[in-house]
Amino acid sequence: MNVQFRKMKPLKSYQHVVDEIQTAICEGSLKEGETLPSEMKLKEMFDTSRGTIREALRVLEQRGLVSIRTGVNGGARIQGASAKPMTDSVAILIRQQKVSLHHLAEFRKMMEGHISEQAAKKSG
Repeated sequence: MNVQFRKMKPLKSYQHVVDEIQTAICEGSLKEGETLPSEMKLKEMFDTSRGTIREALRVLEQRGLVSIRTGVNGGARIQGASAKPMTDSVAILIRQQKVSLHHLAEFRKMMEGHISEQAAKKSG
């Protein structure tokens, strides 16, 4: 047998926290408008450092899944789904010439076809 496998890369500890919270949001265990526990409580729940929790919250904020407010009534609040983070990322890719408008048009055509096909299946 001549198969080459790549070695597993361990997840960074903050990524585990991101994955867990993101899954809870996607599954509906955490709903829009709810506030996550405090950083200290999350630190205890995940048995990790405060720095790891802060990094995870920054990633979740960048993905548009939470908004973070400071102060007495602060904390990380679950956000509703939004295309803004993706729109911002695509805009950066275009500006840095990492993706062409032609490729985006091809992608759009492909997605529209798939969406139309799925809609037809559901209505029929």
